[in-house]
Amino acid sequence: MNRRNYQHIEKINFLIESPDLAGLFHGEVYVYPKIDGCNCLVRYDEVNRKLVVGGRNRDFDGIDKTDRGLLAYVKEREKKFLALFEKLGPNATIYGEWLVPHTIKYYQLEAWNQYYIFDIVLYKEIEKDGKKELVQDRYLPYEEYSTLIDEVNKLEGPALMYIPCLDKIKDYTLEQVKQYVEEHKDYVYLTKEGNIGEGIIFKNYHYRNAYNRVVWGKVVFADFLQIKQDRKKVKLNLPKPQDEDFEIEPALIGKHFNVEFAKKEKCKFEEVKGAPFSMRNFGELLMNSYHEFIKDNIFDFIKEAKAKPINFKNLQRLYADALKSALGY
Repeated sequence: MNRRNYQHIEKINFLIESPDLAGLFHGEVYVYPKIDGCNCLVRYDEVNRKLVVGGRNRDFDGIDKTDRGLLAYVKEREKKFLALFEKLGPNATIYGEWLVPHTIKYYQLEAWNQYYIFDIVLYKEIEKDGKKELVQDRYLPYEEYSTLIDEVNKLEGPALMYIPCLDKIKDYTLEQVKQYVEEHKDYVYLTKEGNIGEGIIFKNYHYRNAYNRVVWGKVVFADFLQIKQDRKKVKLNLPKPQDEDFEIEPALIGKHFNVEFAKKEKCKFEEVKGAPFSMRNFGELLMNSYHEFIKDNIFDFIKEAKAKPINFKNLQRLYADALKSALGY
């Protein structure tokens, strides 16, 4: 089957409910730890009868070494992955996090270089405009895919790993979700003792939003964001507000942009390109990362700007300067 990329997980805003997530907490919601690795997938090529391993946006060929060891990891567990696809069928894709050093460096030693499955999606073939194509059928609920993985793990060889469900909540208001996050900031998974986790993912397996899309929500712990700010290696040369008449754009960049975000976007860019980043690709990186920056922070921008208009042309110019500084240019 052709590859299907994983969804973009939406950031939960507790002040203004995003239309992309409206209704997510109606019904039973599963709570998972968010870990900071590389988003990757494993699928089955029925034509060539082999496993295909890929990153966020492209498949790995093993030539450019951008898989960072994942191809060898999957090959070592090939028997179990094939057994899992026998149960799932060929039109399934297994999504997971390949845990290699990224933003958080203090995971337990034994946690590194492991592939943690967090979703399995079944696809179905339909005919559209005279052509056949694969579309999303359903996400397997946690109980279903964890049971299947546990079954194939009875086979000989290294185990397949999956991210555990930490909790379930039901019919929460946005305010109750906020309170829940405040009370569970000690949720950690795989990190060394005394360190915090990255955040929480909320999944409702019966949910589709107003645009008929399956979407999950995420909360990145405020403490984690502060760690990112504290670990900045580059001082950003940003103007500071002097009085109530200051332009809002520098304040937004100063508060929400950080070096680790820039590095993560650069890493994602290199994964897609299959080659190290160079400044001749800066325009493309700027376009892609600026889109992510706006998407993740737009509701915070609206709240913080209040009645003051935001000049997005100016915001993008300041973002470009900050991005260059963060990457050392």
